[in-house]
Amino acid sequence: MEAAPSVEIIVLNWNGRDLLPDCLSALTNLDYPHYKILLVDNASSDNSISLVRQQFPQVKVIANKENLGFSRGINVGWEQAKADIIVLLNNDVVVRPDWLKELIASFQSDPTIGVVGCKLLFGDGQTIQHAGAYLTYPLAFSHHDQYQEKDAGQANELRDVDYVTGAVLAVSRAVQDKIGLLDEAFNPFYYEEVDYCYRARAAGFRVVYAPQAVAIHHENSSMKQFNELRAAAFHKNRLLFTLKHYTAAQFCDDFLPAELARLQEVTIAPERLALRRACWENLTDLPAILAAKGEETWFPAVRAALLQLRAACLEWQQTNYMDITNWPGQALLAAMDFQEPQFRSDKPLIGPLIVALRRQWNDMASRWYVWDLIQQQMRYNQLVGTLLDGQHSLIRGNSHEMTILIQQLQEMREETAVINQNLQQLNQRLAQLETHLGLTPPEESSPGM
Repeated sequence: MEAAPSVEIIVLNWNGRDLLPDCLSALTNLDYPHYKILLVDNASSDNSISLVRQQFPQVKVIANKENLGFSRGINVGWEQAKADIIVLLNNDVVVRPDWLKELIASFQSDPTIGVVGCKLLFGDGQTIQHAGAYLTYPLAFSHHDQYQEKDAGQANELRDVDYVTGAVLAVSRAVQDKIGLLDEAFNPFYYEEVDYCYRARAAGFRVVYAPQAVAIHHENSSMKQFNELRAAAFHKNRLLFTLKHYTAAQFCDDFLPAELARLQEVTIAPERLALRRACWENLTDLPAILAAKGEETWFPAVRAALLQLRAACLEWQQTNYMDITNWPGQALLAAMDFQEPQFRSDKPLIGPLIVALRRQWNDMASRWYVWDLIQQQMRYNQLVGTLLDGQHSLIRGNSHEMTILIQQLQEMREETAVINQNLQQLNQRLAQLETHLGLTPPEESSPGM
């Protein structure tokens, strides 16, 4: 009789003290002969580690000194695992006694099976949450098969899938040896399991859904508290996934037009802010991403695509910021409006001539450039007004509004940097032009001129 493969179950935890008793109690009562449990704690502040050491001494604990996110946190434990099969498990999952036995049976049925996921039910134990998953093309949005359907046996066949959720992800030693661990670029969470399944399949392994292995997934309530963080992580890693797994041509010709079209229907400011930030973060790593695929020559085109997408988000934001009737602090913002300077002179008789000459000189030398700076200054002023207008939200401790205001503060910083840079360039150009024409700058004229 073939010996049962050794298994190590890695549970990632962050402030999940209330979840751990149910999760670990179920894991310590599995009807499988040869397995270990490893808990990786991401710097919890709720005494999670003390609870585990007191109530579950058989569970090995690794205490990270900081919250490393999902992929980095899991990899800390995975690097120490030596078993034939590694199972990644969320701390909000409660498994059935035969869950692990059924999961491992899938590996034993076919040596080419490298990644296995299970049937996950919602807390009622009757409604399907996960029976395998797939991505839409080209936008790379995730969908779970039979999601929210009552479990009536419609998802009871083992089958190949695009990917399986990271809430429960079993990986063979052969896959680990060939493709390594989770890609830590997908940080802090989202798309790391999708990336891993795609890499495994590209390496020649099957990714399957095993319906006889069943667990309840309660969905960690601590994750629900960070809507803005989740949006930022989701879009950053969705873009990273498409850049990594699509060809450059697919990204430019298929993904970009579809994403721009989708944005026309998105009027939620936090999502657009998150996507704009995601474009910028992926630009930083773009040369390495393309080099890994041997598509370095596509860098200018892909970079232009990301900048176009980022500009679409910024254009929408600027349009809404400029419409001051949309904001509660209308009077404040109106008072902060920035107007183009007007030339004046109190010299008798020749005053109008001086003003006309200055206006003509300005139109030729600098008005085309100064007007752009005025527009930037107006956006900056309105961002300031928005922040001031939103202080009451900070006092109330509204986390949603606080996140938006913080992101707008970053917008202010970016606008300020651009304005300062452009002003420096303008001063240099004006000085050169004035020297060439033998003109005296208006601010240096004698009083009354």
